[in-house]
Amino acid sequence: MGGARTAPPHDVEACGMNVGERTPADLGALGERFALEFLKRRENYRIVATNVRLPIGRTPRGTLVLGELDVVAYDGDVLVFVEVKTRTSEEVARAEAGVDWRQRRALSRAARAYRHWLHLEPVAYRFDLVTVVFGDGASPEITLTRGAFRDAHAA
Repeated sequence: MGGARTAPPHDVEACGMNVGERTPADLGALGERFALEFLKRRENYRIVATNVRLPIGRTPRGTLVLGELDVVAYDGDVLVFVEVKTRTSEEVARAEAGVDWRQRRALSRAARAYRHWLHLEPVAYRFDLVTVVFGDGASPEITLTRGAFRDAHAA
C-alpha cells in the first residue's frame, strides 16, 4: 500500500455548509467536492471523469448491475481510480474501513469496464483512496492513500 498524505485544512463554513445537518448523500457529495479540489490543487492529478457508472455484471435473475467510479484521473502517466470516503468525527468506523472486499471487487470490475470501454488496455493503473473527515471545526481532514488496494492486473 502507498503512503498517506494529509491535506491542510479547507474552510467548510466559507461554503455555507452545516455538516451536522446534512444527509449522508449530501455529506458524500460535499466530501467528493473537497477531494476533487485536493487532488487537482495539492496533488496535481488531471481529473478526466467523476461519478462514472458502468455495467459490471448481471444478477442471477439477469438484472444489470452497475458499478461507480468516484473519480478517474491521471497522476503523471498512471491512470488512477479514486474512491472517496467521507465521514464525520462522531462516526466510529474509519473511512478506510468502508472499502471492504465486495467494494474492492466492484471497483476492480468498474475499472476493467472503463478501460475496455475506452480501449485503454494495456495501461498502468492503480486504486487510490481519499478520506475526508469532517470534525467539529470548519476544516475537514483530507488524506490520500496511493495504491490503497490492488487487483490482479494493477500496476
